[in-house]
Amino acid sequence: MGVVSVTDVVAKQSGNAAESSASEPSKVMWAPTEPRPASKKRLALGIGIPAAVLVAGAVAASLVLIAPGTAVAGVPIGFLTPGAATEAIENRLAQTEITLGEGGPTVTGAELGATVDAEALAAAAFDENPMWNLTSWFGESSAVEVTVDPEVATAALRTAAPDTYTAPTPATVAFEGKTYGVTEAVDGAGIDVDAVAAALQDAFAAGESATTIEVTLAPVASHTTTEKAQATADHLADRDITYVVASPLERAQQTAALVHETLGFAEPVLTVAWLTPESDPR
Repeated sequence: MGVVSVTDVVAKQSGNAAESSASEPSKVMWAPTEPRPASKKRLALGIGIPAAVLVAGAVAASLVLIAPGTAVAGVPIGFLTPGAATEAIENRLAQTEITLGEGGPTVTGAELGATVDAEALAAAAFDENPMWNLTSWFGESSAVEVTVDPEVATAALRTAAPDTYTAPTPATVAFEGKTYGVTEAVDGAGIDVDAVAAALQDAFAAGESATTIEVTLAPVASHTTTEKAQATADHLADRDITYVVASPLERAQQTAALVHETLGFAEPVLTVAWLTPESDPR
């Protein structure tokens, strides 16, 4: 049995290690670096810029918007510009519905010809309640006067509820021998426009989009009143009129036909081309 020295063992192991190293490529790996702590100055700057932008935006908005809680006749217009508030007021009034009796027909503010000075109301609301003035937030609602066009409303109500309408009888003037006699006008009847307008006003002021009213009737006067007919008769009393002359213009023909029928002339309307607004009948 031979003697093996420690030197031989070490040399052998070193030789094996060298052979292994020669056969396998060496790998180099970098140790990850420790993250640097964020600078407090940079962090503050990163947070401060968005905050400053938000503050600037809020200040700018407060200069052009109406204060929250502001209302005009029940229409909330807070956080709106005067232009948007004008549109909101107009739309609410136009869409407000009036039902004529339980289960009856419905008419809207737009169909009744209802109007308000929405632009002036919105401007006044902004002047009195700007968003930047915190003391003006959630103030009282402003009162509004609604105007209804009587002719438009009468036509809309007559269309919606024709059974409630009785046409008036116009006054007439007729030639009786040597004088002109007058037949008095007789009023008709229709839904009370004033009552409908008052109901629309109340609903709009209360912020209600719809309301129902009890139908009440009111007299409907004729356009040709007794007073007008009598004035015509008095004007014609000392005049010997035998026929009616009119220009070919459509409006003139309509008026001539009405006068011809009212006075009861036997002769037809005489149409002449020269009778125009620019001509001189003398």
